[in-house]
Amino acid sequence: METVKALVSNGADTFRGNYQGETPLIRSVLSTHNCDDQTFLALLQVLHSSIWAIDTAKRSVLHHAALTAGVKGRAPFARYYMQGGLSWIATHESADFKSIIDLQDEHGDTALNIAARIGNRGLVRTLLDVGANRTLANKLGLRPGDFGVESDVSFIF
Repeated sequence: METVKALVSNGADTFRGNYQGETPLIRSVLSTHNCDDQTFLALLQVLHSSIWAIDTAKRSVLHHAALTAGVKGRAPFARYYMQGGLSWIATHESADFKSIIDLQDEHGDTALNIAARIGNRGLVRTLLDVGANRTLANKLGLRPGDFGVESDVSFIF
């Protein structure tokens, strides 16, 4: 964290991405160390301006957190990152979830669609709780409910 703070305070560009356009914040949810050390909220304090950034596949940090849940053994990490990002938005961005929650990537997938596809009920519930659009289809016409994640009426269209 000290290195990140020093880099940013000396002018490092928090929006600068790698070849795929993944910013430092996006890359941080692809590893486990911020969860292991419980430093993601501290990292958000420094990199928060890039929470709205998207990569070249039009994926946000929320998309990447959902994708992380699809890696064996990483679901708890994904939940930590998802909840941290949404908590930051709720606390510091007047709960403006709509500008990011239903963002569709190049395949038309939202973070909810990804979470439903990989079968992570916890992420699905978290995203629905902040108002994710459960009827938004991807480019193949698939909606979150098409993946059978929840059997309750919340996914019946």
